[in-house]
Amino acid sequence: MTSNDIAKMTGVALRTVNKWAEKNGVEYTGEGKRKTYQWDESALNDFQKRAPRGRPSTKQGRGGKRPGAGRPAVNNKRIHRGMAFNDHEWELIKANAAKCGLSVREYIFSLVEKDGQ
Repeated sequence: MTSNDIAKMTGVALRTVNKWAEKNGVEYTGEGKRKTYQWDESALNDFQKRAPRGRPSTKQGRGGKRPGAGRPAVNNKRIHRGMAFNDHEWELIKANAAKCGLSVREYIFSLVEKDGQ
């Protein structure tokens, strides 16, 4: 098997596969940048058992969320809802809200509360 085969099989970058092969003595043909590594089953198994790279695990007692950190949760969170009105309807709603001394949102909500009782 070649490094290209190993990279496709394991989902690891070709450069990573080649660097590991070079460090771990996988046999090759060619010289310099023209090396072609010849992988056998034991080299593939060793490669798959290598230590994972990337960020360290938070199981070491480091990182993670601090108690009390961040913005507090909002109770009764409002979600934007949309309704379509033509210009005449919207002017009528705004005028009626102004007569009642309420904002448009308060006016519409007062109608909903009144209707629900």
